[in-house]
Amino acid sequence: MALDYFTTPVSSVDAERLFSSGRLMINCIQHQMSSGTFQSQMAIGSWFCTPLLPDLSNPTGPDCSASTWDYSTSTSERHTERSGVLADNGESRSVPEIFGAPWRWETIIDGLPFIAIGYHQFRFCDSFEFEGMLFIDRCFVLFSPWGNLIIPLLRAAAISSTITTVIASSNTVRDEYQSWPSDPFNPSSPSPTSVRPDRPRIIAPAYKWEVLPSIIQTNPYLHKWNNTIFDDAQKYYDQPVKSYFVDGGNGVLDIAREIKMRVKAWAYVYRITKDTKWVDRTWIELQNAAGNGTSPFGDPGNNWYTAHFLDVAEFTSAFAIGYDWMYDAWTPHQRDSIMWSIIDLGLQWGVKSYNDQNSHWNFGWWQNVNGNWNCVCNAGLTLGALAVIGDDPTGTAETILSLTVPNSKKNCVLAPSSDGTWSETPNYWYFGTTAHSEMSSALLTATGNTYDLVDPKFAMTALYHMHVSAPTGQFDYGDTGPNKFSTTANSMMFYGSYFKEPRYLLFQRDRVDVGEPWSMFWYDPSVRGAFWNDMPFDHYFDDDLDQWAAMRSNWADSHALYVAMKAGKHVGHQTHGDLDAGTFVLDAMGQRWAGELGNGDYLSEGYFSSEGQDSHRWLYYRKRTEGQNTLVVNNDNQNVWAQPTVKYDSSGDRQGLNYDYIPGTNSTAFFVTDLTGTYNGQYVAF
Repeated sequence: MALDYFTTPVSSVDAERLFSSGRLMINCIQHQMSSGTFQSQMAIGSWFCTPLLPDLSNPTGPDCSASTWDYSTSTSERHTERSGVLADNGESRSVPEIFGAPWRWETIIDGLPFIAIGYHQFRFCDSFEFEGMLFIDRCFVLFSPWGNLIIPLLRAAAISSTITTVIASSNTVRDEYQSWPSDPFNPSSPSPTSVRPDRPRIIAPAYKWEVLPSIIQTNPYLHKWNNTIFDDAQKYYDQPVKSYFVDGGNGVLDIAREIKMRVKAWAYVYRITKDTKWVDRTWIELQNAAGNGTSPFGDPGNNWYTAHFLDVAEFTSAFAIGYDWMYDAWTPHQRDSIMWSIIDLGLQWGVKSYNDQNSHWNFGWWQNVNGNWNCVCNAGLTLGALAVIGDDPTGTAETILSLTVPNSKKNCVLAPSSDGTWSETPNYWYFGTTAHSEMSSALLTATGNTYDLVDPKFAMTALYHMHVSAPTGQFDYGDTGPNKFSTTANSMMFYGSYFKEPRYLLFQRDRVDVGEPWSMFWYDPSVRGAFWNDMPFDHYFDDDLDQWAAMRSNWADSHALYVAMKAGKHVGHQTHGDLDAGTFVLDAMGQRWAGELGNGDYLSEGYFSSEGQDSHRWLYYRKRTEGQNTLVVNNDNQNVWAQPTVKYDSSGDRQGLNYDYIPGTNSTAFFVTDLTGTYNGQYVAF
């Protein structure tokens, strides 16, 4: 019988992160291919069984839902029920009889060697908790040469019982990808206050929901993310409503973030299933967060903690998504209640923050900064306004949109430097770009335009994120801040689709943070390939605010050599930077050998006082020059007004499609910074 499937290569996985996932553990250590032979060890544990597609079944296979398997180079059978060696150094090894006879098959796909190893008695199982995907059917598992996985998507009503049929049909790869249809809403004269007639209108319009189920069935990435969202929704469903707790200088931001995550997941699952139990659970959560539950939730009328306006923005965004995505399911009373919560607890305070900036409230200071605060606050208010405009009898939504859109163009849009470097730090890039993408995407879907919010610098900031990402983490200079658990790098999906740059989508789709509702609508399911193909190893970001470079030996190898180094200014980072000209990180052999210390205690006295030379901030070890990977002269801090000069060059090598690129002897990059001016005229004699 013919089998319709395609293959998708994925990037290297992080073993430590996989084993901490709690559900699927796959340790892909030192997988290599040599002349088409599989040479590695692979440990697998904590499997569960869930049919990937409803029309696939295998009634004859074993039930693996409660078993733990271990395939490794060890000959000991140390796990329960079923274990054994799958393959080692190209040799098939014995396995328990329940799996049947193993077989192997080698082929060439897109010019690269692949090997399939299978057992014909597998029950149809799938497992997806790691960077990349694993698709196993009763017939075969297909591995890519860099030790990760090619995902065959089988679309047959039944699976052939003969391995030879599967092997024969596997020699043809079908190049078929389903894409999004065009948006039927295309206004000739778009306006922020003129919205599409149908619902939903925020980020995920109806025409995408209509085709999403079929795309999920034919795209393994979307299928995996969909499963993740369903799992998250159930996890949140079983938890009690969030209680109100002010967390020091962070206000109630974490509570707002978690409620937003819950509402996104529940609203998504409702639209896929039409099961109103998700609507009912969302209603309970929103009622509680509006102060209408059984327990107090903040100060009446100021429930969302305007003293820390990020909280107001994230609450408003959460309510907006619930209101819009579940619009058809709410009763008139429920819809009215949620709308007034958005207006009274969110939008009205937004108007006040703009109009009363000199009052004693002073919670509108974020309107004049170029960073995550401006992006997040304006985005939350914008989503709230777009959700209720047309229903709001007060005109507050129109007023908000007349304020947030132009203010974002003057501030949030300037958060990336001319070279794409985020003006704060790599960590704050997540919060800022998530909000910027939400606001831009919502305006685009609701009104048909982004009103110049998606400046070309945001195409560059996606490139920045790629280069600041290191084999073991990030070039994490400056403050890393509190855990931004609700944000992801899925802005890469939005920027990649908007700027038609597939590399950004390909890079993000295999990350551990990808599985959440935004990726379902920002991802372009038609993209294919490897993000590292023709990708330069080195890049110099030359804007004088940061002036930094990243250099690496391989994009697809978690053991690659990586060096990143910066110079730049010490001012202009919204008090999130360090006195760190000349600092660097070094990764090699899967380890970080020279790293950054990150942020200190945000509640420490004077931590955010200023970026001036005498700022209290520079008394803290993690922020002063002494705490950086750079030179210290006479125990002094660097001059905050200095501007180091830089010399950089690279041989310009690019990776190509091959995953196991080894740099040649002529592959070179260097970054040299003259720090003379940063040490106040002091010199070191050798």
